[in-house]
Formats: sequence, C-alpha cells, structure tokens
Amino acid sequence: MRSMFRMCSRSGFTREELAQSAGWMIGGSLGFVAIALVLQFWFGQTLLSQTLLYSSYPLALILSGQCTLLKSYSRAARWIMISAMLALMFLFFLGATWLAYRI
Repeated sequence: MRSMFRMCSRSGFTREELAQSAGWMIGGSLGFVAIALVLQFWFGQTLLSQTLLYSSYPLALILSGQCTLLKSYSRAARWIMISAMLALMFLFFLGATWLAYRI
C-alpha cells in the first residue's frame, strides 16, 4: 500500500496556490449569491437574478482556475480566457433558466 502512494505524482501546485484557489471559490460563490440576492430584493425574481443564483458556484469555479489550471499563461491571457468562459457559462445557464421558465 505504501509503494502505491510513492508512485503518485504531485499536483505541481503549491499550498499557497491551492489556498488562493479555494479563496476564489468561496469568495466568488458568496459574492455571486450576494449580488443575486440584492437583485432579487430590488427587482423581484427575474430571469437574470435566478440565473446568477443558479450559476454562482460554476462561475466561482471558473474564477478559481486562474490560480491553478491557467497559471502558465500571462496575466492578460488568463483574464481574457476567464472572461470568455464566464460569459459562455452565464449564457448557458441563462438559456437553461429561460427554458425552465417556459416549460
């Protein structure tokens, strides 16, 4: 059993990078949920606020990728990729929420 653990390779991420990634996940989730709840308080249950509430964790997961998965790219390239992924993920959830309201 011990030899099996010795054969496993390390992830290549430092503890600081993993802690930063976890911070982005937790903070992003709380931030997106807080924004969604404020939107619901101001405008009621709209399609936009519901979509933001449903997609808060996947969006935060994308944000956390800058510390681990995308660290080999430049800072500008990371933010461009993250922005594009956030937009695509939000549009996906917007379409799914719209379809769920129609059914």
